[in-house]
Amino acid sequence: MSELGHILQQARFEQGLTLDDIQEKTKIQKRYLQAIEEGRYEVLPGKFYIRAFVKSYAEVLGLPITPLFQEYAQELDIHDEPQDFEYVTPPKKSWLSSIDGKWIPRFLVILFFVIVGSVIYYYADDLGQLNKNQKESTVTSEQTNPSSMSYQNYTKDDPKETSAPKNEEVVKEEPLPVTVQLAKQEDKNYYYEVHGADQIQVVLKPTLRDVWMAIKEGKNGKSVEDSFTAKQNQSYTFDFPQGSPAYFHLGNAKEIELTVNGVTIDTSAMPINLTYWHFQLVPDEENSKQ
Repeated sequence: MSELGHILQQARFEQGLTLDDIQEKTKIQKRYLQAIEEGRYEVLPGKFYIRAFVKSYAEVLGLPITPLFQEYAQELDIHDEPQDFEYVTPPKKSWLSSIDGKWIPRFLVILFFVIVGSVIYYYADDLGQLNKNQKESTVTSEQTNPSSMSYQNYTKDDPKETSAPKNEEVVKEEPLPVTVQLAKQEDKNYYYEVHGADQIQVVLKPTLRDVWMAIKEGKNGKSVEDSFTAKQNQSYTFDFPQGSPAYFHLGNAKEIELTVNGVTIDTSAMPINLTYWHFQLVPDEENSKQ
């Protein structure tokens, strides 16, 4: 590698450029650029091109031209100031040659669908016109020849068929409304009976503060919630199956909104300390007879 070629190559490396980048900027073939860096000037077309190519290469890298030519005149075999060199702009490619080959299959597919769509539209239009003409001819023939009317257009008076059907009213039994009654109260124990329902659903929401409570179900008092704190303004829903009583042990019943099977229970008169709620499902008389 020549000393001048080393300087050019080192400057190119420092700027993070490749020979392909220099080729793109100078329009000089990559093999000539590589020959300049390696000092193989005999590869270039002639002395004039040596000076011109080196000048363009150095200008792209921002190197001073005159000092380079003065210092390395012997290496470049030049004895005068470098002359300005103009490149002939390569001829522009025609629009046909610039078309990417990958667009050709897409164009053919689009053209195919356009042709198919045109053919379908043409025949569909003709078919629609044909159907229209057939309908018009059918109407005309029926008007001119009443005896050709189809059987469906003729209705024979039949007293059996024309008699109005009897209105059969289906009486549906409306379900009994759900009621919740306070059966008895013993000190802080409140016993409620739920009528007209097949299960018990209790919805409660503390209104003023968090409330502690424990919940059990069934005759044996199976625990649903051993001990938990219901948060203020948060609703809690508890479902109990048919025939299963529900028991609530809570700290402040007065500050709770209570709803049982959609029926609101007034708790304003209940105590603020420990209270017990008992809910028992009572079957309807008709259901118990069945």
